[in-house]
Amino acid sequence: MLDSMEKIPNRIEQIHSKERLKELENSGEYLFHGSPFMVHAFEPRQAYTDVDGKPTPDGEPAVFASAEVETPIFRSIFHEHSFDGLEGSFEAGFSNSDDGSHYIHANKAAVQVCKENSGYVYVFKRDDFILRGNSEWVADKEVSPVAVFDSKFDDIGLPIQSSMPEMKDSSD
Repeated sequence: MLDSMEKIPNRIEQIHSKERLKELENSGEYLFHGSPFMVHAFEPRQAYTDVDGKPTPDGEPAVFASAEVETPIFRSIFHEHSFDGLEGSFEAGFSNSDDGSHYIHANKAAVQVCKENSGYVYVFKRDDFILRGNSEWVADKEVSPVAVFDSKFDDIGLPIQSSMPEMKDSSD
């Protein structure tokens, strides 16, 4: 069934189950990227990381992908775009450790906003990317997905950790 994707030029496979997505992950031939937006081709973008509370460029502009599906599923549902124009303190993120474990976190306000969200997990051929660091894959040119999975909150397969303990009023 994996070969069928290569025989249909310019067609993108619509993945209908998380099990199928996991099959592609287990094949080792594909990488994954989560987004709340329908995208037909991905162009390199500048990534930023917080250093001392300030956004700092993280490497060269690239298209980022993961060899595992859980982080992209989370990213497709918990995206900064979800909080645009809302008042409140929203925190959501993820990390992939050197030991291969993955950690996702969100505060209660972010979960409330995102629990009805849906998104997309895009599947790319691994050959279009290079490994940067221990678990981050990057492409420095435009890439097009070979498949897409419509994701929803219930597809998130990792426990969502609370990003910050609830602050107690010191006057209590």
